[in-house]
Amino acid sequence: MALDKRKNFKKMDPDQQQRFIKSIIWMKAHDKAGAESATGGSYQQYVEWHRDMNPVIFKDIFDFTASTTGTLVATDHFISIKIDGKVFTPATYKMMSAPGLIAEFLNGLYAQNMPGNPELGKFSVIESGGIVTVTCTKGVYEPSEFICEISGVKKTFTFTKSSKVGDLTFSNMMVAHSGALFLPWHRAFIRLFERDLQTADEQRLVSELGSAPKKDEYIAKYEKLALPYWDWAVDSSNDSKSPKGYLWQETLLGGDGNEVNATEKDRLETGPFKYSDWKLYGPLPNYLQRRIGRQGASPPRALATVEDVEFLNKRKVYDVYPFDTKSPDTSFRNVLEGWFDIPGNTTRQRGEMHNGVHMWVGGTMANVPIAPNDPIFYLNHCNVDRLWAEWQRDNKGAEQYPVFGPVPGRRKTDEMIPWISGSAIGAIRAADVLKRRPFPANIQPILGEGYKYDIEI
Repeated sequence: MALDKRKNFKKMDPDQQQRFIKSIIWMKAHDKAGAESATGGSYQQYVEWHRDMNPVIFKDIFDFTASTTGTLVATDHFISIKIDGKVFTPATYKMMSAPGLIAEFLNGLYAQNMPGNPELGKFSVIESGGIVTVTCTKGVYEPSEFICEISGVKKTFTFTKSSKVGDLTFSNMMVAHSGALFLPWHRAFIRLFERDLQTADEQRLVSELGSAPKKDEYIAKYEKLALPYWDWAVDSSNDSKSPKGYLWQETLLGGDGNEVNATEKDRLETGPFKYSDWKLYGPLPNYLQRRIGRQGASPPRALATVEDVEFLNKRKVYDVYPFDTKSPDTSFRNVLEGWFDIPGNTTRQRGEMHNGVHMWVGGTMANVPIAPNDPIFYLNHCNVDRLWAEWQRDNKGAEQYPVFGPVPGRRKTDEMIPWISGSAIGAIRAADVLKRRPFPANIQPILGEGYKYDIEI
């Protein structure tokens, strides 16, 4: 049985660390636009899959047009805004830019409770090339038109919906996070990425070594490339919790972001993924940002510890009602995902384990929908999967996934969006990935034979 072998990145030979880094760079440099394949797909598709499966319910693109010209000034303020025919009149806001002003207004409006939707999240508004993207972080309210009138110098800006990004519904968008499907979905996600990365590695080796036979000799000697993991619980007790730690060396994943100026905050300027060499898929800015250990929070952010993992491993049930962020601490999934505040964490921000890593690295990683733009995303999720694999090994008699309870779209036998029947990949269900040494025969054409961790070797 030829299972791929995943290893601790920190313990890998330096040449194999570089092999992983070079293959990610090769994969992105040779992206195939629109490709969806487990044998040569694009880096971009993974960012888009993750973006579209996150809890961003409202995501429409609006044309930005001005009925009059002129420079916006600090004394400008909204007269009114129309949403689906209903006019709202806000208080005066200081001018930051048209998109910034709209975001501030909408967030203030939501704080006053949008009619019928008192629990909606916050809007963010980004302008690029004359297109304004409006995103709501929670909820299903979907305005069809904004008309924003700004006084002061008597300008009117009209925002009219021109196109919709995907078929985004509440059940689809919440599949990947905040529920029982979190671990199976990401297991399939990073396994598909791993297989595409292996293809990129083989292509790169042929190019560098000069022939397919030499590539085969290399792989026979060093094994097939597999995703490494970052054991952040161990590193939290040593210097890797620092921006100067092992992982963040310039020759490895690069360091912390630097604040270049007011418009280029936290830009990554070191390592193979620095701003001049690594462009993002997603909204501006078009470069990686990091705020290692300093993403705004009080108490300060910190990585989970070995003691936290010990607490996690004492959970003997995969998930419990209501199978979402409110599941109590008896839920292994909810603790690992990071929605439960581990007892004793009085000096740290709520949201440990997986969520805490995203926020501790900060920057692009903290923008969860597009977090796969930062390669550290894959090391984080490989470690999350490793912790789940250990739990499965130690709790073979436990229910591996709830049979009853999760909402439609998150059930054990539901097809996991976007990998559904008729898609280029084919259908993948939670039931298909609960075992991976090997995977069930029916899913091997998509996910390969399987993989194991160095702790299992």
